[in-house]
Order: sequence, then structure tokens, then C-alpha cells
Amino acid sequence: MNDWQNKAWHPAVRYKFGEQPIYLRAQLRPFDMAAAKTNLLAFAAKEQMHNLSAYLIFGSDDFMLVGWAHPLTLRELPHRLAGALQATEVPQEFVVTPPISSRTLTPKQNGLLYNVLNVHAIRAVQNEGRANPLFAELSDAGLIVDRQTFPKETIKFFLTLTVDHHAKLIDGIVEELAAFVRARDTILAPVIHRGKGFCQILLDAQVQPSYYFTIGELTVWLINHCSRYEGRVETYLSVESVRCMDGTSKIDDPTFLAVRGFDPFVASIVPEVYTTISEAADHVIRVLQQEAASVRLSPKNRDLLRDIIKPNLENTAQSFSVPLYIFLAELEAYLRKKLGRVVSYYGLDIREVYNKVGVRNQPDKLTLGDVLQMYSAILTAADQARGHLSGNWESLVELRNKVIHGRYVTDDWPAVLKVLIPQIPRLEELVGHVQTITEPDGTFTYLG
Repeated sequence: MNDWQNKAWHPAVRYKFGEQPIYLRAQLRPFDMAAAKTNLLAFAAKEQMHNLSAYLIFGSDDFMLVGWAHPLTLRELPHRLAGALQATEVPQEFVVTPPISSRTLTPKQNGLLYNVLNVHAIRAVQNEGRANPLFAELSDAGLIVDRQTFPKETIKFFLTLTVDHHAKLIDGIVEELAAFVRARDTILAPVIHRGKGFCQILLDAQVQPSYYFTIGELTVWLINHCSRYEGRVETYLSVESVRCMDGTSKIDDPTFLAVRGFDPFVASIVPEVYTTISEAADHVIRVLQQEAASVRLSPKNRDLLRDIIKPNLENTAQSFSVPLYIFLAELEAYLRKKLGRVVSYYGLDIREVYNKVGVRNQPDKLTLGDVLQMYSAILTAADQARGHLSGNWESLVELRNKVIHGRYVTDDWPAVLKVLIPQIPRLEELVGHVQTITEPDGTFTYLG
């Protein structure tokens, strides 16, 4: 059994994540019922907008779509819907204005809403249902509520009002409309929205077929009541007793992607984090923003970070040690190869450089630690302008030794970036200087 079949989120939960109720009315010409329903289902699946419900309606418009969406998701939604439905015109939208203040919540509800319900907690509850202990706690607190159902079939209808030149009267009209509706218990599950779009006020409600005439009474009353305001009233009746597309009551992934925000710098390194909803993706975003946002990185440098991060993001067994090994091995081989030429350029005696740093390895056996010590000694002795490239390589050398001896595991990638990222600009400058004073040969996978 689907634990969410007759459940829904309290509106405060959706408003916390920036969602707003939306209504879209669409017109199709020519009209093909079977094709339209197929296209609607395909659209909802492609856009991951599973909470959208669709009603076939009487009138010049053919469908009314109802659901919740984040403003960033809604921005292009009507145009994409028009393309999916092959609509003659772009569907018109009505976006509900959020309440100025959230509904009155209990201390328990506030605590859960702001201290417990993050993106990952909500997705877990939606996916696991009652198997997740939080489902019962949220239900008891009233943040998961029952969806209103009726024992008999009902007629869904939407009543809209536009008063173009009397917008200041909206609040008063809403109060009068609410009083009229409250006085008639034959109008079921009424919700009155204020908003912007194809109307200013929208009543979403139902009646049982035997009280169908109530819809007419309400429409006539509102027309007469608002005639002095030059109000325009429209009524839309659902053709079928059931939705032609029945949306879920869950919060969809596009909302979670929207509230995460978008950092072009992070996306230039690991674009997948903005199409993946996981704690690992969130962690990648935080680490890159903390460690790399102020560092100048070339496209090849970004490839290195991407290749280090991606195995962790995808939760694969592949180790990030491979790209790191390639990066460090290429660097070590190049600096070792160029050492003699650099010493000659500065007119130094290589034996004195060896003695000064205390390196005893043969030239073809020099490690990264050896060559970085020697380059530091050379620049200190003969090129004070590049003294900032001398020394402070210990953390990089330690990183190299751990990689060579297999002492890193996948979970250590943030520590690797913490060491590596500040050194990349220094390495780029050092290698660039060596290429300038010798010759620009040598190619690197992750440098340049």
C-alpha cells in the first residue's frame, strides 16, 4: 500500500522550500483526448513534476493543471508544457500569493520544520513512508496531514474573478466570498486563493452532483456582487469525476534543486552536483566553495578536481588516487628532467645545490620532495623575485608519499583538496617559469 496515497504535507512545509500553489489552463486545437493524456503523463515524468494534477474542463480551455512549484521551476514551465501538449497557445498561469506570515504553528511543529526537515529528511520520508520513524512523528505533529476525500463522487470546479481597476478591494471581496461559501455546506473543500496571472481571486472547490445548481448560484451571486467593480467572473467545470492526471502529494525534486541554488564556479568543476540530490553532492558544493572559490584554476586544474571528486559523488569503488598519481608523477618527472637546465640558466653549480639541500639520490632517482627542495634552493639563491615559490611544499610532498604508498582512501578527498588546491597556482607558476627559461616542451594532463 502507498503510505502517501491519502496523505499530504502541511502547506507550511511547502512554503518553507519556496513552493507556491499554481494553476495552469491550457487550450488544445485540434483536441485529441487520448493523445493529450499521454502527453501530459510524459510531460510530468520528464519534468519530474509528479505533484501536478490535471482536470478536463468545459469551456474555451481544455485542461486545468493544479499543483505546487518553486518560482525557478515555474519560470519556463508554461512554455515547456505548450511544447509537450502541442498547444495552440502558451498555457496561462495563476500563481498563488504566499501568506504574509506562515500559519500558526505549535512549538513542536516549528521545531520539526526548522530543525529536522531538510531536503534529505523529506526525501527519505517520502520514499520510505511509514518505514521511516519520522513519518509517524510528523503525522502526530500535524506536518503530514490527511488528504480530504469524500464518500461519493464530486464535481470539481474553479471560479475566477478579475477586477482590473479595483485591486485595493480584493481583500474585501475575498472576505465576502468566504462568508458566502461558509454559509453553504454543499460547497465542499473550498479554498480561496489570491494571486497573479489569469485572475486575481480563484476559488477551488467541489460539490456533489445533486447540488450541481450551487455552482450556478455562486457564479450569479459573484457576477451581481462584483458588477459595480467591473469584475470579470469565469467558471470552469471538470468534465470527469476523476482527474485525467492524478498527481502525488509529495514535494518534487525540481524544488529541491531550485532551493539549493546554483554556483557557476562549482558547476564548472562538477556540474553533476546540480542534477543530483544527495548529501554527498551537498558536501561537494560546500567543500569547493570553502576551499577553491578564491583560487584561480585553469580548465585542466578543474579537470583534476573533478576526477578526484567524481568517484565519491557517484559512490563508486574507483579511487581518486589515479588522477592524483598522474598529476604528481607528471610533475615530478618534468621538474627532474628540467633541473639541470634551470641550474645552468642561473649559473649555479649543481653540486653546491645538492650539498645545500642535503639530497643524496642520483639525478634519475630524485623524488618530488627532492626536486622541490632543490628548486627552492635555486630560487632563493638566484631569483629573489620568485622567492614565494621557495619552500612550504611539505604538505604536497606528504600527499605524494601517501598516494605512492596507498595510504589514502576515497573518504579522504576533502583533505586532499585542502592540501592540493592552495598549491596548484604555485605549481602553475613554477612550471610556467621553468618552461619560459628552458623551452615550452612537455605536456600535462592536469596542468597548463
